[in-house]
Amino acid sequence: PGLASTALEVIRTDKKEWKCERVWVDPMKIGKMAVVQKISDQLKGKKKTPKDTVQADDLLDESPSQHDSIDRVWLQHMVLVDGCEDPPGIKVRPVPGLNGCDYLAVQPLVRPKSYVFGHVISALMDVGYDHTNMTAATYDWRMPPGKLQERDRYYTSLKGKIETMRAVNESPVVLIGHSMGNRCIQYFLRWAEQEVGQEWIDENVHAFLALGAPFLGAPKAVRTVISGDSMGLDVFLTEAEARAMARRSPSLPWLFPIKEHTLPDVVCRIERSAKLAMDKVTSLKEGATHGKGNDYREFVNCNLRDVIGGGAPVVWKYFEDYFLSDPLYLDPVESQGALPEQGPVLEAPPVKNLWCVFGVNVDTEVSYYYRRTKETGRLVLDPSADRFSRKKDALFNPRGLHVFEGIAYENRHTYQPTIRECSSGDGTVPFCSLYYPSQWTTPGSMDRMVQIVEVEGAEHRGMLNNEAVFDTIIDFVCQKP
Repeated sequence: PGLASTALEVIRTDKKEWKCERVWVDPMKIGKMAVVQKISDQLKGKKKTPKDTVQADDLLDESPSQHDSIDRVWLQHMVLVDGCEDPPGIKVRPVPGLNGCDYLAVQPLVRPKSYVFGHVISALMDVGYDHTNMTAATYDWRMPPGKLQERDRYYTSLKGKIETMRAVNESPVVLIGHSMGNRCIQYFLRWAEQEVGQEWIDENVHAFLALGAPFLGAPKAVRTVISGDSMGLDVFLTEAEARAMARRSPSLPWLFPIKEHTLPDVVCRIERSAKLAMDKVTSLKEGATHGKGNDYREFVNCNLRDVIGGGAPVVWKYFEDYFLSDPLYLDPVESQGALPEQGPVLEAPPVKNLWCVFGVNVDTEVSYYYRRTKETGRLVLDPSADRFSRKKDALFNPRGLHVFEGIAYENRHTYQPTIRECSSGDGTVPFCSLYYPSQWTTPGSMDRMVQIVEVEGAEHRGMLNNEAVFDTIIDFVCQKP
C-alpha cells in the first residue's frame, strides 16, 4: 500500500479506551473534539490573531522534538518525535495482513469510502485466490525506508513471508504495490540483492506488478510539505496540523520528484517584487508585457533544495539523513540544487518481469507558484499566478499549462517528450514518472520483460476500484510462471 494507506493501531497509550484500536483512520478519534472546538470558537466569535497563528504554526512545524507542543490527542499519536521515534508513552504500529490494507476504517458508514486494496482483494478472491496464496506486507508509512528495517525488521519479515508463500504454493510470488508502496518494493529488492543475492530474487520473485508507481516521484509531495495537504481530512484538520503531519513523517522525501527536467515545467516558482522599466519587461520576451508602469511582479524559478530547505528545513534534513545517505536509494552527488539523478532507485528493479499499470489523461499537478506572507514569511500558493493559465509564456508558463489557485496542471493536451505525444498522469503522479520504466525495455532481451498498460481516465486512488484495472491485474497474475 501507498502513503497513508496502511491502517495504524494503538499499542500503548495513556488513553486506555484507545488501546488496540485504530488511530488511522478513525473519524471519531480524528475529529470529534476538533469539530466541537471549531463550533465553540465560532459561537464565541473567537478569532486567532496573526501573532497567534505564527506561534501555533512555528510550534507545530519546526519543533519535531517538542511533542508536548501539540494539543490534539489524535495528532499526538500520529506524529513521530525527531522523525522516527515513538512519542513518550505512545506506541502506534501498522495493522498486519490483508486486514490492514483492505479498508482503513472499520466503522460501517465510512468503511466503503476508506478502501485501499479491498476491491482488488475481492476481485482476486473471485478468481480463486485466498489466504493461502495471498497476503499483505503492511508497513508504517510514516517511516523512511532504512528505519523500517532498523525499527521493525520490515524487510527481513517480508523476505520470510515471500519464502513461506513460495514454499506453500510451490511457485514464486508476484509483488504488487500501489503508489509509494512501489518505492517500498524497489527498496526491498535492492536490500534483498545486497543481503541474499540475485539468485534468491530469481528463485522467489516471479514479477513486480506496479500500480500507479511514482518512479520519478511526484511534485505533490513538495506541495504537501510546503503548504500542507489534509489527505481528505480538511473537515477535521487545520492547515497547520496538516503541515505538522507531513513535516513529521520523514517518508515523504521518498516521493520528491527526481529528474525534474522530464516534467512539463519547473516544480516551483516564487514571486518577488522588482522595479523594472516597461522596456526591460518587454525585452525579457519579445512582445510580452506583464504589468503596467514600473511596478512589476515576477516569479522566479527555484530549485528544490532552496524551496524545501527554506520552507521546510526539518524535512530537508530528513532527506539528507535518511535518503541521500542511503546507498540503496540515491547517490549523494552534488547537482546544483536539484536532487541527485543517479542511484539504485532510478535503475531497473532486479526482477525478471516488471508490469506497470497506471491511469492516464487525468489533470495532474506538476508545478506551483508561491509567494511569501507578510506576517510570517511562510510560503503559500499564489492565486495571482492564475493569470498565466493556458497562456504560453517562456518565463512563467512555457507549456501553457492550466493554472488554478497557484497550481499548474498537465492534461491530455500536454506534450510529453518521452513519447512525443500529448498525455497526462493519473491526477497525482505525472505521466513522465509513471512512464519512466519504458526506458528499461531492451528489444529481444530475455533477461527482463517490461510491460506497460495505460488505463484511460483511471485516477490514482480510484484505479483500485476500477474494473479495467482488475482485469489487467488478473490477466497478469493468472499467467503461469
